[in-house]
Amino acid sequence: MSNGNSQTLVSRVHQHLLSKLASREFSKGSHLNATDLAQELGASRTTVRKAIDHLIEDNWVEIDQNRHPVVVNAPRHEEIAATNAFEYENQTERTYRAIQEKVLRSEYEPGQTVRAPDLVAEFKVSLITVRQALDWLCKDGMFIRIPRKGWQVASLTVDELTDLYHCRLLLEPVALKEAMKYITTETIDRLEAKCDAIIAANGNITRYERLDNDMQFHRTLVENAGSHTLSEVIAPLIRKRFAFKGQFNSQHQPHTYAVEHKAILQAIRAGDLSLATKRLTDHISRALNTHLKNHKFVR
Repeated sequence: MSNGNSQTLVSRVHQHLLSKLASREFSKGSHLNATDLAQELGASRTTVRKAIDHLIEDNWVEIDQNRHPVVVNAPRHEEIAATNAFEYENQTERTYRAIQEKVLRSEYEPGQTVRAPDLVAEFKVSLITVRQALDWLCKDGMFIRIPRKGWQVASLTVDELTDLYHCRLLLEPVALKEAMKYITTETIDRLEAKCDAIIAANGNITRYERLDNDMQFHRTLVENAGSHTLSEVIAPLIRKRFAFKGQFNSQHQPHTYAVEHKAILQAIRAGDLSLATKRLTDHISRALNTHLKNHKFVR
C-alpha cells in the first residue's frame, strides 16, 4: 500500500507520535505496539511501523533485545511543531477497510460482483480511490478483477480452502516459535482479556465480532514473530480465510475458538513451546475439519 497519500499519512502519524512523546504520554521504557496504535488511529500496521521507524532514525526509540520498539528519549514541547488534530486514515485505506468489513459482515456475498461507480456513490470518494482499494483487496485474495464487469468477491472451493489451511499449518507454528521469544506479558494479557470477554458472552456476539477477534488473534501472534517476511506471507492467508467465513453455517459453539485461543495463550505464558504448538495446530486442524464436515462450499 505504498503511494503518495500513504507516505503523507506516515509523516502525520510520525508527528502525532512525536507529540505523544513530548507530552510524556509515552514515557521512557514504554513499548510502542504497532497493532494497538493502528487500531487506535484507524491506520494500517504498515503505516504505523514506518512511523515508528522514523522515531528510531531520530533516536527517540530503540529496538530492545526482544525486538520491541521502546521509548528511550523524548523531545521537548518546544521542539515539536504545533499540529492540529488530523484524520488518521487516508481515503484509500478507509475505503479498503470499509469494503473488507462488508465482506466480513456478509453484506457482499461470495461470487457477488461490485461495480466501482456504485462504491463511489456509496463511500463518496473518487473512482481512483475505489479502484485502488479494490486492487489492494485483490492482492489479499478477497476479490477478483473481472474485465469489463467489475470486481467479484472471491469464492473458495474445498480444495482451495484445504490448501489454505495446510499452508497455515506449516507456517503459523514457525511464527509462533519466534513470537514466543518476543511477545510481551502485556500483549498476552490483552489477548486473554478478549478471550475471556467472548467466553463470558457465551456466543452472544455478532458474526463480525467473532471473525474480527479471531483474525486479530492470529495476526497478532504472527506480527510478534518480528519477521516481515512471515507476516507478508501468512497475513493474506488469514485475511482470505476469514473473509469467506460468512458463507458457512457453523454448527459448533461460536465461542469455541476463544476457548482454544486462551489455551494457546496459557501455554505461551508458561513458556511451553511444545504445548503451545500442539494447541495451535489442533486449533487450526479442528477448524478445517469442522468446515469440511459441516459446511457448504462454493465449488
